[in-house]
Amino acid sequence: MPFWRIHHPVGAYTDQDKDDLAKAITALYAAEMPAFYCDVFFYEVEKRNAFRGGEPDDNFVRIQVEHIARSMNTRVMREFVMNLLTETIRPWLDGRGYVWEMSIEEMPRDLWTVDGFTPPPWRSPAEMRWRQEGKASPYDWSETAGFNPDGSLVGLDGGV
Repeated sequence: MPFWRIHHPVGAYTDQDKDDLAKAITALYAAEMPAFYCDVFFYEVEKRNAFRGGEPDDNFVRIQVEHIARSMNTRVMREFVMNLLTETIRPWLDGRGYVWEMSIEEMPRDLWTVDGFTPPPWRSPAEMRWRQEGKASPYDWSETAGFNPDGSLVGLDGGV
């Protein structure tokens, strides 16, 4: 699950801005996982509640991203993901003059459930079914392994 928390000044984004930004973020992840894995929350922060460098700041956007569904195992992959996410959100930040910061934290996949179900392994038949149906549902061991396009087995390790 990517879980995005976007802390921003009051009035920084219209409802349409939020909708468009959430859809742009979700589209990145939905190419590889069920779209409903992606959560985006917006938090308006009043100037008297946001400090940067010890001073009140009403021009600062802080973005926290939590990754659980997939992990980034190499420096190259982490740089690629950071660059991809950065370029995706830039139109809602740079062009509006905001100072901003983003961080990504990775959480252990085994500490995550969706509607009480442990998410199925990456690219497994169960995950493909969840993606197609757009919701979590029960699955059994026979749906936990699948094949990559190159014929290699995926899924038995509990995910990536």
